[in-house]
Amino acid sequence: NPLGTIAEKGSPVLGILVSFLLVFKTQTANSKFWQALSHLGSMMHLLRSIGITVCSMFQWHKDKEVRQSSKRIIRFLVLYYYIVLEYFLRTGAGSITPDAISDRLRNEVRALAGEHELGILYPGEPADTKGSESKHRSTRPTIVLFWISLCMRKVLDHEACEPPVMAGLAAQLSAVGSNFWSMDQIDKTQFPLPYAQIVKWLTLFFLSMLPFSLAKDC
Repeated sequence: NPLGTIAEKGSPVLGILVSFLLVFKTQTANSKFWQALSHLGSMMHLLRSIGITVCSMFQWHKDKEVRQSSKRIIRFLVLYYYIVLEYFLRTGAGSITPDAISDRLRNEVRALAGEHELGILYPGEPADTKGSESKHRSTRPTIVLFWISLCMRKVLDHEACEPPVMAGLAAQLSAVGSNFWSMDQIDKTQFPLPYAQIVKWLTLFFLSMLPFSLAKDC
């Protein structure tokens, strides 16, 4: 049987090739997972570090606006976390979020943001709109980072923090944004289409030839 002979000789070679391609794809996916987890851990550490610095290094007694701005920074840090959580759960290829989870995520954001802030985050709809009924699946986390920067500027205007400390906070805030964009790149970037097609076609050919190569022994 010519087909059986071709399958018997070609299956081992094709099997080795498919194995290498699948192992490489698996290793790449595993590497991306640990990179994303590392960025998440770094972002959480930076958010805590900024909060600790605000509570310990800002001179809250200097002015009423300093106290208000410091409290807003702490609130915005928590708000940023929940907005990032909503962003990744409700965006990207194949993202499916049950209505109950969507509503709970939006409730967490609503509990930390004022009505005017919600109007900026989710424009064109009432503040009490449920997440499952909202026309906005998520919002941009960079808006919250901008608000934090404005609050830091107000504290600096009142000379309630040393400039080197504020420069360090600005660098940490920039690193928070960098971690988010790195995670977003990992989340939204898929394997190249030609690579995925080659793996699928070779796997299909290998599985099609495998029965013919085993027929002789069976």
